[in-house]
Formats: sequence, structure tokens, C-alpha cells
Amino acid sequence: MIILANGPSLKEWSLSSADEADYCMVNNSPLSALFFKVRPKYHVMIDPNFFQKEQTDLIERLKLVSWDMTLFVPYMDRKQALRQYEINSYIRVVPIHCTGLPDTFTFHKLAFRLFRKGRTMPFPQNVLVAAVYCMINSGYKQIELYGADHSWISQTVVDEQNRLCRKDVHYYDIGTKVEYVPMPDINGERDNICQELRAQANTFGAYQMLQRYALSLGVTIINKTKGSFIDAFPRE
Repeated sequence: MIILANGPSLKEWSLSSADEADYCMVNNSPLSALFFKVRPKYHVMIDPNFFQKEQTDLIERLKLVSWDMTLFVPYMDRKQALRQYEINSYIRVVPIHCTGLPDTFTFHKLAFRLFRKGRTMPFPQNVLVAAVYCMINSGYKQIELYGADHSWISQTVVDEQNRLCRKDVHYYDIGTKVEYVPMPDINGERDNICQELRAQANTFGAYQMLQRYALSLGVTIINKTKGSFIDAFPRE
């Protein structure tokens, strides 16, 4: 399994006919040309924004999918997902429970049993956490990560109005200059540096838990992203 995240380093990646692998992509990747070259077997979206309002551009792109693809969505948003995204016979929407366990949960054997049953997962602060979890539970024994930069801390500043700002950079940003913009939280309120660093800690902690879970099942996760900030998985 090759998981393609949306980090800017993915611009350096290219599809090789020698790669005998299945693919998983995430979030807004259907808006890119790469999505239709790769033809991923799996796609993962867990951000509530994908379901709480109509995503017209994304829906139109998913109408063009012409291969069998499983779309993982949060269980709580399954009805909206079925209405918006199961828009042709090739797409199968599969709900997953996204209520996550923090990496401070020390009863690992219990956690792993719950993971296997699909009752919970490592805290999915980032969609890549959910993608890796889904691919482990789908039975893959080797998972490779590309575009998993996670270098947000180097793209984050606090401006003169005490606003937390970030350059939100993706591989599919073409022809536009990415600027620092204020970061609202999920409720539209102003975020702050404490919340941001706590969220990043949750993300990196979730990868540590995923690595323990993977090892318990004999699964190898390899991070092939140059310059990635993720330190939980072996690098190559």
C-alpha cells in the first residue's frame, strides 16, 4: 500500500509502472490531476467541513471516477456522505468510527483490540492518521508514505495582531503564491499557539501509537517523505 498525503514534497513524486501496489489518497486530492493518474483504490476524508457544507467542486470531480474505489468517512457523517459522495456505482462509502484514543492511553492491548474491531483509532487529528489506520485494518503488511511532510511548525507564525497564521501548502498548489493566513479553529473561532502546538502533539503522538499497533500485527510502515517531521516510522 502506498499512501499519498497532500504535503508539498509530493510534487517530486511520480507514478512508476514498476510500482506493484495499491494506492490511498486523502481529502482534496480528487481536485488534482495526479488523483486520476494514480486511480487510488481507497480515499479517506474525515474533516467535518467535507460533510457540513456542499463541496461542489469535489463532487463534480468524484463523478469522473471510473474505477472501483472505497471512500472512508466518519460514521457520524455517513448520511451526508452517502448523499454527496456515493454518486456513481464505482464509489463505495464506508463509515469508520473516528472517536480517537490519545497516545497517553497506556492499556495498549485493550487499545489494539478496539482498533481491530473498528471501535476506535489513534486520535485522528490529521487525516493521514485515519488513512494509515484504515490501511492496516484492510490487511496490508507494508505501507509506504509519501507527501507526509507535516512541517507545519516551520510554516507557522504569530503576527503583530497576535493572530496565529500559517502557510497551508499542498502539492497541488499551482500558479498561486501561498501566503500566511489566520488560522480559525473548527468552530470558526480564532486559534492560538497553545491550541496549535497541542494539536500537533496529538498528531505525532497518534503516529507513535500507530507504529506500536502496526508492529503488533507484523505490519511495516515506511516513511519515504524527504524532510518529514514524523519520527515514529522507519525512514527510507
